[in-house]
Amino acid sequence: MKRLAEWKLDALSIVAGALIAFGLWVRADADTRKPKPPAAPVIRVPAVINEVHDGDTLSVSFEFSARVRLIDCWAPELKSGEPGTKSKANLIKLTSKHQRCMIEIPIHDDIGKSTSLGRVLGRVTVEGQDKDLSTQQGEGGFATKSKE
Repeated sequence: MKRLAEWKLDALSIVAGALIAFGLWVRADADTRKPKPPAAPVIRVPAVINEVHDGDTLSVSFEFSARVRLIDCWAPELKSGEPGTKSKANLIKLTSKHQRCMIEIPIHDDIGKSTSLGRVLGRVTVEGQDKDLSTQQGEGGFATKSKE
């Protein structure tokens, strides 16, 4: 019988394998078309927000639960004190549990570019909001677009 940690690893491996396979297929298909699309392909997945972890990471549910690390969003860590707690509080204000959202996961042939520390890298847009969470965190001064 598998332990829970092994099942989580298996689920992440399945998602990672699917992302790689899809990325290779999209890449091969893109080579046959002219002109090439301006943006990298992404997988768009409807999801529901479960929990905010800090100013740049939240848990969502699709067919499975995953941690999503927001792309282009570098928020202060919680251990930094007030800046980290304010960033998390703002992300909580922008979201709510069980709120519907859309996750865009960029497709790469290198799985390391689609995950970070066991989290899926993605752009999250909450239903009813015009801008994604990364943009809102940056515009509000709660995160930066790049790591400082």
